[in-house]
Amino acid sequence: MSIFRRCAASIRRVIQKLQQLIVSFKNGITVHFKFLHEHPHTRKYFWIFLAIPALIIFAIAVILPLKINLPVMSTQNSNLNFFIPAETEVDQIEVLKKFSNKMADLKSEELFLNSQIAMANRDSINLIVNLADSVVSLNIQGVTIRECKIHHYKLSHAFKHIKAVPLFFDWLAEPFTLKDEWATTEKVPIKIRKAPKDTIEAKKYKTEPAALDKPDIYFTMQFDRNLFLRVKQVESITLWGLLRRCFYQKIVFLNITKDTILALFYRTTPQYPYWIEITISKNDALAIYRALPNKAALALRLPPA
Repeated sequence: MSIFRRCAASIRRVIQKLQQLIVSFKNGITVHFKFLHEHPHTRKYFWIFLAIPALIIFAIAVILPLKINLPVMSTQNSNLNFFIPAETEVDQIEVLKKFSNKMADLKSEELFLNSQIAMANRDSINLIVNLADSVVSLNIQGVTIRECKIHHYKLSHAFKHIKAVPLFFDWLAEPFTLKDEWATTEKVPIKIRKAPKDTIEAKKYKTEPAALDKPDIYFTMQFDRNLFLRVKQVESITLWGLLRRCFYQKIVFLNITKDTILALFYRTTPQYPYWIEITISKNDALAIYRALPNKAALALRLPPA
């Protein structure tokens, strides 16, 4: 309960600070904008001009990344149709589309295998996500050390459009590298215990079976090239796990928002993230999260078109 009390106290302090800031801001607005009360007709124009910068920021931060990262699907630029000549007869297009889709899937599988070959040269544990076979596995130097079944998976809408980009295969050509991660549990759990008083108590601890730490597990991994992997357990969540998940989701949201703000600060276009969400068992999720080191590599195979 001490954790809850500390959290509650911290939340109360934050709320009090926010209330003070709101009151100070309101007082400052009242002092500097008395003309809004003296001239009611100016309010409409004031709020219009105040909304213009907000709309510009919204367009740069949200609309523009969507336009850049999510181009419109077309038969000229789509990788799914890049084997179809422009002068193809209409009655042959459907047949060639099936052939083109098959060739694109084979190309994706080739890149997936090349990524695994590249990861085999590393001496650390890496991750393989095969959505085509609904399998995620831990791999070290080409040897699978744990294979897990994917019960469900979801892809963000960005993946429906990324295949239309001519550089889609370049995006898949190399393994992805882990940049950051957030979770509802510790990466490396540490158990603190008082030193035994004598040899009898020490033997008791030695023979005592280790308690299995199996908390509810939800985690998100951010890789380079704007790829995010969200993993959640298939089992029902406990009340304590629900609170941890809410806190973890807020942390992920704040970090993504921070990246967008920094991109605007450095006058670069914010990049739209590509999300993959997979649902696996609690034991598998916990094993994967705690096994992967910093800068782990990821080989990805998307489902067939």
